[in-house]
Amino acid sequence: GSVRMGHLIDSLLAYAQVGAAQRAFDRVELAAVIAEVVQNLRHKIDHDKGSVNHGELSAVHGDAVLLVQLFQNLIGNAIKFHREGVAPAVTISAREVPHGVEIAVADNGIGIPSEDCERIFELFTRLHGREHFDGSGIGLATCRLIVERLGGSIAVDSQPGEGAVFRVVLPKALGAPASA
Repeated sequence: GSVRMGHLIDSLLAYAQVGAAQRAFDRVELAAVIAEVVQNLRHKIDHDKGSVNHGELSAVHGDAVLLVQLFQNLIGNAIKFHREGVAPAVTISAREVPHGVEIAVADNGIGIPSEDCERIFELFTRLHGREHFDGSGIGLATCRLIVERLGGSIAVDSQPGEGAVFRVVLPKALGAPASA
């Protein structure tokens, strides 16, 4: 009980800080963000015999701290909500779209019923009982808040039993790379 309350308070503080922080946005290499997230989640990934792979990832205009928080939530969920007896596999890809870069985080997990695909981004929304999956229902609401702060958008495509694909669109990095 008290441990869960501690996690809840930490999650709420993280949520509140996203809205409060006034940060200057800059060029952020997504590959470096994903590398840091994988390092942060290494224990969980190894414990569940999971894998996280990505192709070439471009740079975006944003804030590295917020981007790590965003992708740590998305990749952490992809590992957590895996199917029984199936090793979680997460694939991250990026492509240019008219208004920026679309980053897709795809998994082979339990999936999300289509009627819940919009609702999961609301604060305190949980689709599963605590006996199945731990969590506060704050992570995806935080993701949406971060993406909005960065001037982007987030959506999910999913079917139960077929995994989920979270699509994040973020502004492209401005100008040429710092080091070519």
